[in-house]
Amino acid sequence: MVMQNFRVNDLRHSYQWNVAENECSNITGFPEDIKLNCSEGYEVLYFVMRYMDDIGWCTLTSFNNIESMLKTRKPIFIHSHYEIKKWLDESLKKKF
Repeated sequence: MVMQNFRVNDLRHSYQWNVAENECSNITGFPEDIKLNCSEGYEVLYFVMRYMDDIGWCTLTSFNNIESMLKTRKPIFIHSHYEIKKWLDESLKKKF
């Protein structure tokens, strides 16, 4: 499956842009040793695209819903890409 190509303009929340795009676009999988900063635009953009690719979703609506979950509902005690993926898996399973 090819990763969806969403862009900065598809994000609906406000972000900081202190982290370079290539630092985020080169991450593969969902590492336990890398924290996701949900205030950084490129980090959120590439995490959501990787996550959607992993679960097989491709719509802009799904992209925005997952983005909103990260910005408004993510528990403060989870930080790594792995932990956040696990939390999203559980949260989305309850919805469907």
